[in-house]
Amino acid sequence: MVRTPGFSAKGGPPPVGGQAAPGGHPGNRSMYYLYILKSLKDSGYYIGMTDDIGKRLKEHNAGKTKSNKNRRPFIMMYREEYDSKSEARKREIRLKKYYQERKNLLNKLGFNLK
Repeated sequence: MVRTPGFSAKGGPPPVGGQAAPGGHPGNRSMYYLYILKSLKDSGYYIGMTDDIGKRLKEHNAGKTKSNKNRRPFIMMYREEYDSKSEARKREIRLKKYYQERKNLLNKLGFNLK
């Protein structure tokens, strides 16, 4: 797993070591990502999981995600890289289930949750 906190200058995902191949994955291996977005409209957050982080950010900003289309635009705040879909999904579920763990991570990213 690779954790990459911080903003990207262009609002896209922060860089991860290695040159990305077509499809956004280093080499030809499949990678899965847990990600946290920040809404520039309400300063709230969104936690999700995907295998194509660039495409997913574009979908969020195009309003294709029903649950948060009214909170656009979004910027990438954080991502974690996993070798398997199940690992990424387990981490997503864990962050959504356990408030204290989610709060600690989000506060490190500057969300200032109480």
